[in-house]
Parts: sequence; C-alpha cells; structure tokens
Amino acid sequence: MNKIKMVMALGVIANFVFADNLVKNGDFEQGTLNWKIVSKEQDVSAQKVDDKNVLQAIIKKKNRSKSGEIVQTVNLPRNTEKIVLSCDMKASNDGVGFMQIKLRRDRSELKRISTEFASKDWKTITKTIEVGDADNIQVLCRFSQKTKSLGTKCYWTNIKVEAIKGENMVAVTLINHDVYITSDGAGQLTGKDWANALSADTLQDSWDAIAQGKTIFLGSGTYDQLSFKVTPANSKNIILAGVDTGKGIPQLVSTFDKDNPAKTGKTFCYVAGDASDFKITNLDLTGYNQVVSMHGNHSNVEFSKLDIKETRDAFVIAGPSTKNIKITDCNITGYTKRGVRIRDGVSELLIQNVHADSGGKEWATEAFPVGFHVEKASSYAPNFNITYINCSGKNNWHTPEAGRYWNADGFGAEGGCYGIKYLNCFASGNTDGGWDDKSDNPVLENCIAIANKRNFRFWSDKSPTMTNCISAYAIKYGGSGDANGIWVSGRCSVTLKDCTLYKNSRNISLEPKNGKVGKYELTNCLILGGKDDASMDANPNIKIIDCQFEGTLQKPSSTWNGKGTDMNPIDSTSKGFRNK
Repeated sequence: MNKIKMVMALGVIANFVFADNLVKNGDFEQGTLNWKIVSKEQDVSAQKVDDKNVLQAIIKKKNRSKSGEIVQTVNLPRNTEKIVLSCDMKASNDGVGFMQIKLRRDRSELKRISTEFASKDWKTITKTIEVGDADNIQVLCRFSQKTKSLGTKCYWTNIKVEAIKGENMVAVTLINHDVYITSDGAGQLTGKDWANALSADTLQDSWDAIAQGKTIFLGSGTYDQLSFKVTPANSKNIILAGVDTGKGIPQLVSTFDKDNPAKTGKTFCYVAGDASDFKITNLDLTGYNQVVSMHGNHSNVEFSKLDIKETRDAFVIAGPSTKNIKITDCNITGYTKRGVRIRDGVSELLIQNVHADSGGKEWATEAFPVGFHVEKASSYAPNFNITYINCSGKNNWHTPEAGRYWNADGFGAEGGCYGIKYLNCFASGNTDGGWDDKSDNPVLENCIAIANKRNFRFWSDKSPTMTNCISAYAIKYGGSGDANGIWVSGRCSVTLKDCTLYKNSRNISLEPKNGKVGKYELTNCLILGGKDDASMDANPNIKIIDCQFEGTLQKPSSTWNGKGTDMNPIDSTSKGFRNK
C-alpha cells in the first residue's frame, strides 16, 4: 500500500490515509523483541526456517482451557476505521496455529477476531477488520494446546498491521498560539487565554494541532477521566503544564481500584511509536492505572512536578530504543506494582527527586511491588546508564502464601543491565530489599537503607561499589529467609568504603551459590551491633581494611527519615558514614 500523508492545515481533505506497519519486529529479525511470550510452558523462540526469520512455537504441554499466545500491543492512529492484518504462517499439523486480533479501548477488550488456521505449507493470510471504538489492539500468534496438538510446530513471520483512516476526513487546523484549557471552558472557547479557555474534552485535538514550541496550559479544577495519546505525528517540542489559577494545581481523577488492579483506571498519557520532544509538568493525578506509558523509540521527554496517588504503575518507560528521558520532582503514593518501571531498551534516564511510597500492607494487593525497577532486557535492547539522585523507595509490601519468600523492594535492577548509579537515595520499610540489584557494576554513593528485610542485596559478579552508605536496623517482616544488613549471592564481590553497618541482626551475609561464596572488601567503615561482627576478621571472604568496631551514633533510630545527622558518629574522627 502507498502511504498518503494528511497535511495539518486548514481546509485540506484526506481521502484514505494508510499507516505504515504498526507491528514492530514482525519479521523477527531481532529475535522476539517487542513480543511478549505469555505461554512460557511451551518452547517459543525465534528461528531460521525455510530461509525465513520466524517465530516458532513447539507445543510441549497440554492446556485444555485456552490457546497459547505470543502478543504485541499496538496503539491505533486517531480516526482509524479499519486495519488490514497480514501474516505468513504454517504448522506441522492442521488446525493448530492461527492469528488473532483483540480490539480494545484502553484496557477493556471489545471484540476478538481470529484468522483461519495455518496449513502445512506456507500461506499468506490477509484479513480486513473494522475497529469500531477501539483505540488499541493486541496482535496475537496463537496455537491450540490440546492433547492432539502436542509436538506440533507452528511458524509465523512477516506480520503486518496497516491502519486505514476515514474517508473525506477534514484535516486539523494548525494552532499557532499557546492553548488555555479549563475543565468546562470559558467565554468564546477559543483557547487563546483563560477568559476564553477551551474545555477539557479538547485536550487531544489541541495536542494534535498545536504548533512546535507552544504550550497547553491546564487551569485549576477537577478533570474527570482526562487522558490523551502522544504519537510521532503530534510530538513536536510542546509542553502540557498545570497552572494554579486560584484553586490549586489541576486535579486529574480516574477510577483505579487496588482490589481490581488489572481492569480499573485509565492511562493518562500513552506515548506510542517514536514520539519524542515533549514535556508534562505540574499536575496532581489520582486513580490512574498508569500515569505515563511509553512504548517505542522515544527521546528528549521530561515529566516533572507530578503528584501521583493510587495507581498500578505510575511510570512505564519502555524501548526498544528510548533515551534521554527525565523524571524529576515527583511524588508517587499508593501503588500496587511499580512506582517507576523501566524495561525493554532504555538508556540515559535521569530520575531525580522522585519519591515512591507503595503504601505498606494496606496496598499489598499484587505480588512484588517495587519503587523503582529496571527490568531484564534482551541483548537487542539493553537498559543502561540510569541515574537516580535524591530518590526514595519505601513501604513496598508483599505477603504471599505461608512459608514463601516475601518480595518487594525499594530499588530493583535485573541482570544484564549496566551503568546504574544511585546517589543520595533512601529506602525503608520494604519487606525484601531496600536495594535488590543484579546489574553489572552498580554504584551507590551517600545511600541510606533503614529497616528493610535485607537493606542491600547484590547478585552480580561484576562488582558493586558502595561509598558513604549506611545499612541499619534490618528487620524480618515475615516469610522465609533472614534479615541482613548487606546480602550477596555466591558470585558477587562488593566493595564498601566509608560506610556504616549498624544493629542489623547480621551486618554481613554470604550466601553460597553453585559452590561459590561471595566476597567483601570494607575500607574505613564503622561496624556496630551485629552478631557476626567479631567473626569478620577470621572469614577469608571478608577483607577488613582500617575499619572500626566500636563507637556511638548521635541519635540512632529505626524510624529515621534520612534527614539530618542523627545517624552520623558522635566522634568526628570516627570511621563510617556521614550524611551529606
């Protein structure tokens, strides 16, 4: 299909507008990047078959209740009326593999449409689908998991979804001035000033039409279910800014319910494709499932001064090639999954003055909440060069079945990530790690962990370093496993300098793994109040250099908030941590 672009100028008419392929990595040249493998019990991988890069699924385990799936979620361009799905498929048995489209509005499924089954020879299937009220779709590679399907191999490649926009659609007038919006609008509704503000329901149209370098201002008031999408076509160095026009910062409200987290609340800002170069600032948002959801290749985006309450994931920042993103001066209070979730290829990310408080036991309705989480990514899309400054992760709580380990961390990073720095950060009240870091060579400076189960946890054999940090009052909230000041896995070697370990049941833990035992090197540290303190010198895996095992802190407390000098030594010449 040829692509016909709609020019955003007054009076232009577009007949049919066809979008490029909306599916990313539909030819699987980048492995399974951008695809979520839901049916993990089956053998799903990218392979070379018949000289094609394909997605291959081998059905190894029966499941009578549902078909297996590999899925990609795709945002639809505005005014899409139809989509055209096409795919090359084959399978070793008939009646097993097929494609499916789920039409959705936000997260609610409207309808699902399936194709014919794959045959034993390669065949290109094509299907045209009316999208109705859908604003996004899920593209699924599906397969039967019944007993008769066991051993079947299914293959998909060249998956495409093209969007057809409406016929005779009038183009949008370009707005060459800043736009002013209030909840109900005012005056002549021109949007040129507060006296003639546009109403809230024009936000999407205003964002789509505003000229480069302009700002959309939201005035004081309550905005119910307000949301919008940022796409490459409407991303052009523009700002959305809340303004206190006399009754406070704008209050944006949706319907998230922590007891039904998967299906309640809207996404405030969905960022699609390669949308870049914009800023959102100075808003209060309550009850959104996700406040920001970015999926694609984004750059030069900033979120600041957002006060977020009662959410599932406040920020989801995803690639596969997203970079130069800033999240600054934000508070996140009450979430069931993540404060900030980083995944699938994100780099050069700055998170500064952001404070995430999950809400403790009251908000523990989903497994494994984390304040800030850098998730594992593929070699095609690594997560790297991520810096936290003056951030806090608190009260992440997880209570699984009896006898199970209680997860939930203040800060987390998975294996394969690298270049992560934590500067002047704080973690407390987490039922697992204040820090739970598996990344390569993480750097922690001036960081404080108080009253977490394991204040610091490290796993990577590429050495973490800690400078001027403190670990104190580690406490076991429940579940299996002991409380520790610092915990390392069997392959990890951690270096500490000018640090304080204070009144943890065990100040240091060495957890053997695969026949290996981790190592510590401590220099100029203050070590007090742990039952393992006296045995450290005799442990060949712990190297003690000019450390101190006696002394007193100024006003030690397990409820310390990280402010002031309470946990500094009384003696100014003492070893160990100084709050800066």
